[in-house]
Amino acid sequence: MSARAARILRQRVATSQDLRLRLPHTELQALAGPAPEAHEPDPDAYVRGMLLHEGLRPAPHDEDVELRLEPGRAIAGALVVLVPATLAGRPAGRRAGRCVRGAAGARAAPPRDARHAPRAAMGVTSAAPTHAGAVAARPAAARAPRGPFLAMAGGALLVAVCAAAVGLRVTGYALDETLFQASAVHYTHGLPESVFNDLTARATSRLYALTLMPLFAAFEGDTALALAKLWNAILFSSAVVPAYLLSRFVIRSPWRAAASALLCIALPWVTLTTALFTESLAYPAALWLAWAMAWAVRDPAPRRDLLVLALAGLAVVSRVQLVAMFGAYVLMVGLLAAFATQAGGSGRERADAAWRYVRRFPFSLAIFGIAVLVALALASRGGLTSRVDDLVGSYGEFQHRTTVPADVPMAALIEVASLAAGVGIVPFIVALAWYPAALRDRSDPAARALAATAVAATFGLFTFTIAAQSGFIGPITEERYFFYVVPFAWIAAIAATERVRASATSIAWSGALVAVLYGTIELPYKMNQELFLAPAGKSIDHLSEVALNEIRDALGKGGLTGRDLLFAVAAVLAVALAVAWRRAPWLRRWLIAGAAAFQVVLTGYALLAIDGAVAGGAADRTAGPTLGERGWIDAAATAGDVAILRNAVWRPEDNALPVLRDVEFYNSKVRRRVGVPALVAPTEQAPVDALPLTDSDVLPDGGFRPELAADEVVSWRHSPFLQLAGRRVAASPLGQPVDLLAVEHPARATWLATGLRSDGAVVPEQQSKVKLQAWPAGGAAKVRMALQAPGGPGAVRITLGDRRRDVYIGPGGTVIVELPLCGERVTGAIKPTLTSKIDDGSIVAALVRSVRVVPAGDACGR
Repeated sequence: MSARAARILRQRVATSQDLRLRLPHTELQALAGPAPEAHEPDPDAYVRGMLLHEGLRPAPHDEDVELRLEPGRAIAGALVVLVPATLAGRPAGRRAGRCVRGAAGARAAPPRDARHAPRAAMGVTSAAPTHAGAVAARPAAARAPRGPFLAMAGGALLVAVCAAAVGLRVTGYALDETLFQASAVHYTHGLPESVFNDLTARATSRLYALTLMPLFAAFEGDTALALAKLWNAILFSSAVVPAYLLSRFVIRSPWRAAASALLCIALPWVTLTTALFTESLAYPAALWLAWAMAWAVRDPAPRRDLLVLALAGLAVVSRVQLVAMFGAYVLMVGLLAAFATQAGGSGRERADAAWRYVRRFPFSLAIFGIAVLVALALASRGGLTSRVDDLVGSYGEFQHRTTVPADVPMAALIEVASLAAGVGIVPFIVALAWYPAALRDRSDPAARALAATAVAATFGLFTFTIAAQSGFIGPITEERYFFYVVPFAWIAAIAATERVRASATSIAWSGALVAVLYGTIELPYKMNQELFLAPAGKSIDHLSEVALNEIRDALGKGGLTGRDLLFAVAAVLAVALAVAWRRAPWLRRWLIAGAAAFQVVLTGYALLAIDGAVAGGAADRTAGPTLGERGWIDAAATAGDVAILRNAVWRPEDNALPVLRDVEFYNSKVRRRVGVPALVAPTEQAPVDALPLTDSDVLPDGGFRPELAADEVVSWRHSPFLQLAGRRVAASPLGQPVDLLAVEHPARATWLATGLRSDGAVVPEQQSKVKLQAWPAGGAAKVRMALQAPGGPGAVRITLGDRRRDVYIGPGGTVIVELPLCGERVTGAIKPTLTSKIDDGSIVAALVRSVRVVPAGDACGR
């Protein structure tokens, strides 16, 4: 070291001033010496020791390096950071010992990466190693280039536009979508209590529906649904930000990091944005949590631990499944603490190092400790099971099982194979070799932190989810539960273009494992309407079948399967990667670029399949009536709220439950139910059964007590159970047997039948007869009843007022019975006289299909 540099170094360390020196490679090597104790007073010895202790590697011989020392921390834990001169924005080769700033110059804070360098617990203490491929600390004066950020923003916008273009055309829905739409409508009233009292919510997963709430509060159902699909695309694409931050842990080039981030959103699973599913929000939430986890273990501190807890809470209320990531975080902290020192230390030294590391995570340890104590207390009182169910909902089913399914490994392997195929296989092969190498590298704390986070998150999510699913669930396996780990594969693959890290041998082994995986299992998927739940596996299965047909025709050989094709592709890619890693770096980059191109093409194919443009329309979700046609109730209703009248006929061929779900899903004004307790309650299910219910009794004069709590109701057309006086505002344009009625006030019934089964059946068990009541308008009307045989022959006796009719119905036949209704109130009954056994084993005399009360004409004058 030159005399001037040594003098300035000694002065700055002694006075706790900021230090920034530029040293050539040869003088840097001269600083090496034994690591000092924490109380070492000699500045020269301290700096020499810190250089060795921090594991800093010399820069290339043709570069000067910049040495910076953070002020005020020269004695206790000062950080030394080396930055290549070329990264500092100055040409290499300037004369040794030249100060970047004068001896009395302005104090320049070290870059953020330098200030937050990891401690010994990560096994590395170098904040920004200068070896190729590592992320070097940036000088405070340097400015990040705008190009990568603009490109990343433009790419994310393009992904959002493509996803939204398909999502806005989707008119169908899956069952889970009805739950989140119902929650969003529910939250439009009574906040904040309605958030905590939500019968359709999936445990803690309420934040997504809460973000949709303003849409359903401000717009009619069809418009709100369209805007929700647009919001989904924006949310999902926003994951590009945490993906970029995660990439920068190990990728030095902003351009490569931006490419990695874009590949983390241009995924086949962007198809999930075409549905009202929590993944649109949970995906960016999971990546933000992963970033915070990696940051916390790279440079442990209470504030970073608190940030992890905050983001973990955000993730859990986005999707309860992500609670597994917090569990993985706690496990990761424990394991890193156990390996806080190098091998060979005494037990006391290891325990001290572990404690010094763990105490930097006070909030997580406190939460974990409290959770353990609460769990033990609940278990002792027998209340643990119910509390777990409250927290994780249906995922809590694992605690009711007494055995581990034998196909759990198969479930995990199927998911790995699907995810790997969805990104072109290459990134997964690289990741399998790259992350173990990063974990072993104690000289690069950022890479080691990212690797630990990737392994922990993958283990936690797979273990928790497969345990909840109880193993392999065959063709209905959904990739959406597992795709959160895909970004780790792309980050490793792009990082490998800067620093290989993994050896050719490890790449060969990981490639062989992936090839064997595809050679031993077969993807269980088939292209269908629910493509968006497993877009990679289903698209690959369909495309491989198309390719195999061409191969069979060309070779004139049959018997080849999709498994054979995937094995051959994986084997070729494995060999090519092994060769590239050893002899052809250019081929390595081309293979990774090819996988990126394949993923983008597959993503486009999946979106087009949903839109019905490819795959023979097998996965078309955009066919059928438009959202506007399906939202006919919102368009026609004049009242603020609309109720569903509980008078539907619950038979399989009538599709009552799908009809009512359609009514609720597409029409945000439908917010409650009204009914009569005397009727047999239908078997309503979510989300219909979660609508607030108001029951009223029918009085002898046809009125209601209490008054019917609705101005407009959705009524089953010609219901045999209950009909109301009122004006028909609109009829379903979709051919569904429901009408929108404006109810008279005070409300009045025109027809009521008690004793019928919920499917309209007349059965002997219902006290041998059905009681009928009618309140004809003006005292005169006709009733037309459609009776159907249950299967075999049946017969009933109908009495209504002073009229009686014996009705016989032949097997499979239908009979229309017409009787006059004369007077302000008419009563009667239906009594079974001939019964038959139907398919479900019950005994039935007849099925009342419909009842119509029509104007009387001169029927009562005769």
